[in-house]
Amino acid sequence: IKGASHTPGKDDVAVFGKFAISRPPVNYDLYNKDNSKTVLENVTGYYESSDFQVYVQNNTDFVVINKGTLYEKRSLKKASKNDRRMLSRINKFEEE
Repeated sequence: IKGASHTPGKDDVAVFGKFAISRPPVNYDLYNKDNSKTVLENVTGYYESSDFQVYVQNNTDFVVINKGTLYEKRSLKKASKNDRRMLSRINKFEEE
């Protein structure tokens, strides 16, 4: 029996529905908890908006997660005005 877990795993620093940011030995990664596939590597920070959207960013791309179930990956270079406004609110991870 295979069940989907939507609770934080041992190495998860943030969980958004079926997505989570984990802390592997070197970098933070955003992954899909249902299939363990990486959605965005080298995550530098994230922001949860009040309308159930989450913005997760690395140095070149960002992902918008809608209501914890669907996501869209976009290039930072092609971010819309609204995307840039939301990305400006991202809480950056501190360098160790």
